[in-house]
Amino acid sequence: MQRDTLSIAIVGLGPRGINVLERITAHASYGTNAPRLQLHLIDPGVPGTGIHHPDQPDYLLLNTVASQITMFMDKTIENAGPLLPGPSLYEWAAGTQYLDSSMGSNSYLPRRLFGEYLNWVFHYLVLRLERYCDVHLHPCEAVDLQRNSNNGFTITLTGGGSVAADYLFLTTGHTENHPDRLDREREDFVASHHDINHFLHYVVASPYPIDQQLRDIPPSPDISSDMKKAAENRL
Repeated sequence: MQRDTLSIAIVGLGPRGINVLERITAHASYGTNAPRLQLHLIDPGVPGTGIHHPDQPDYLLLNTVASQITMFMDKTIENAGPLLPGPSLYEWAAGTQYLDSSMGSNSYLPRRLFGEYLNWVFHYLVLRLERYCDVHLHPCEAVDLQRNSNNGFTITLTGGGSVAADYLFLTTGHTENHPDRLDREREDFVASHHDINHFLHYVVASPYPIDQQLRDIPPSPDISSDMKKAAENRL
């Protein structure tokens, strides 16, 4: 007997989460006689962006050219399933009039712009998905996960709420690291030598956002002289 509804949860809405959402949207759009979906999207940040924060400076660039970045499948992907039309990063950026005459399909665009593109893709997909399923956005963290006796899942959210799902995609991407013994030794070294070199800094949890983690590095071209003065003052 076919079920009336089917629930799916995606934990993490960075690029990988958006990729999963795109495939669900494509199958839901072209599917027939399928149960109605209940889709739960869980992420405390701006949907789609992940580590590509839209407020980071433009000098932080992607490491892939714009024409080779897309969140949509095409005929070159084997066994991709139904195809959903959508622009590549380059096509989308050209449509927003961000690109100037010096930028082409092989340009390296700012990471910030990719974040804006991912957020646009998120809204593009949800707008289409809402015709076929019930979409629930949970702007919070998932803090626990339990496998149920019926092989479904219960996801505990911050604030005490929970979500039940028949299927679950964990697409958390880059996560923070807990410091180990070596990390703590390096933190102690930075603390004990900071009066000699106040530029010392050790990033443990996560390198992102990069511009904030590196904000203490000065623009001075002669850091060595500053370090020498600090050492002399200590003697």
